[in-house]
Amino acid sequence: MAHYAKIGLNNRVIAVNPVDNDIIINADKREDDDLAVRHLITTTGWPFWIKCSYNTKAGKHYTAEREESDTQEKALRKNYPSIGWTYDEDKCIWIAPVDEPSENYRESGNDTPYMINWNETNQRWQASDNYNAAEDKYWNPDTTAWVDI
Repeated sequence: MAHYAKIGLNNRVIAVNPVDNDIIINADKREDDDLAVRHLITTTGWPFWIKCSYNTKAGKHYTAEREESDTQEKALRKNYPSIGWTYDEDKCIWIAPVDEPSENYRESGNDTPYMINWNETNQRWQASDNYNAAEDKYWNPDTTAWVDI
């Protein structure tokens, strides 16, 4: 499965849509971005889409187990975008309305950082210890610290 950001006015992200592999795999058994974008245009009527990677954070690609990938060829853009972010075409990165936290959130004794995600509704960064868990911390940029939700 691949993900594509729907780009609106001023390069703002207005949605992020997944596209199933059976739609984007070509005859050579490779992902084909043209197939994905054509599918998205046909099904949504919207013409502007940019591929992004759910597993890319701070310019690095991570496995489903949150370990840095052996190869970084799947690292797309700088981060996975959220609604309200801006795509900086010159730098090929997504920019959140609030700066990303200056430190990763980690439980004491845990070497793996929590997953950090942008919460558009609350306009803040939140953290979760895995992809499926509820986010239980948020970043306070005024105190530069993680706070319990």
